Amino acid sequence: VAKAKVHLEPEDPGGAAANPLIQILSRQLLGTTRSTATDSAGRWTMPNVFEGAYRIKAEHDDFSPATSAIFRAPVQGELEVETLVMRAGGTIRGVVRTAGGEPDTRAMVMVRSVGSSQTMARSAQTNSAGRFEIGGLEPGTYYIVVTQREGVPNAFEILVAAQKGKTVSVGEGRVTKIDL
Repeated sequence: VAKAKVHLEPEDPGGAAANPLIQILSRQLLGTTRSTATDSAGRWTMPNVFEGAYRIKAEHDDFSPATSAIFRAPVQGELEVETLVMRAGGTIRGVVRTAGGEPDTRAMVMVRSVGSSQTMARSAQTNSAGRFEIGGLEPGTYYIVVTQREGVPNAFEILVAAQKGKTVSVGEGRVTKIDL
């Protein structure tokens, strides 16, 4: 997949998150995140990686995220990690309307995965026709909420959605339409 974002994340070899001190040192020495992008053939490199246990995560707007198994980077030399396979992501698309029925051109829509071990949340702003589209979603069920209407954030809607929101199902490579 061309133009995918690839992130290197330190891990504990046992699978738990890395020691917080190591994470702080890594951020100070390497920057907030170690990231790169894939080339037109889907290849990428990440030079100057410290010895240790890591996991690779890849993201792209049109595909579901992919995560590698934990691997160990050696003190020196090169390492080729497993090929990550990114599946076609699902898309939620629709129109947000004002109380008067007109397209809301200044709305913000947020989706959050339901019942997943790794919560996925994404948002999108409506365009001049009140349309929104959120792609690259893993198959599953998502809460969907309009967090801003007519340019005004709606804290009550956000709180309600956190407890019980409208849900929508997303399939691999499919478009789910919903108007709000």
